[in-house]
Amino acid sequence: MKRTSSALLIIVLCVLSLASPTAISRERAQAPKGKAVNSYREGQGGVRPAWVESAFRRSITHLAQHGKALGLANPEAEVALAGADRDALGMTHVRLDQVFQGVPVFGGQLLIHMDEKSVRDLVSGRVYGSVRGVNTKPRINATEAIEAAKSTLGHKGRFTKSPAARLVLLPHQVKDRRGSDDGATLVYLVELLIIDGTANTAHHYYFVDAGDGRIVWHYNNLQQ
Repeated sequence: MKRTSSALLIIVLCVLSLASPTAISRERAQAPKGKAVNSYREGQGGVRPAWVESAFRRSITHLAQHGKALGLANPEAEVALAGADRDALGMTHVRLDQVFQGVPVFGGQLLIHMDEKSVRDLVSGRVYGSVRGVNTKPRINATEAIEAAKSTLGHKGRFTKSPAARLVLLPHQVKDRRGSDDGATLVYLVELLIIDGTANTAHHYYFVDAGDGRIVWHYNNLQQ
């Protein structure tokens, strides 16, 4: 019994430490080299620190001048702050998530590096221009998307946490990197977590078409 409990605890800790599905799917942005001394993540609560707001505005200014080369048509409207870090080398690293009409683009992110004087030439990551022609108004709701994912999975037991769904744009090149289709689909990203000590243990992500409820893509984010 103790061995089973210990195994479940290890699995839970592994799941909590996993990167988000969005981060996993992104083009590998070059990680900062210096040790972080300050970190901020959007949505953590409170007012943005002044150094974060300043770095964000500098990033937008840089993208207004150079964004077309990266695939951005209107940087002010096409990126949203995800977070920022300052390191011991005096560098600030700003993470920007791609959005279209307010909807996050799965896999779209830029990492911008700057010092106190200027934005460095190194801007890593990727944005997807293919999302611009997609209708961002869903025809089904989040509850229907969750039910479609649960039905496809066919799990009869309980979920470790309540299934959740959020609206995202899925570039086809994210799910099929070798394919030639550069389109995108409006989907609900549904998370189904099962940690029960059996072979069913998994961290499922289902991408449900927000137009007709079909399953567009699926993967298990828990390495077993």
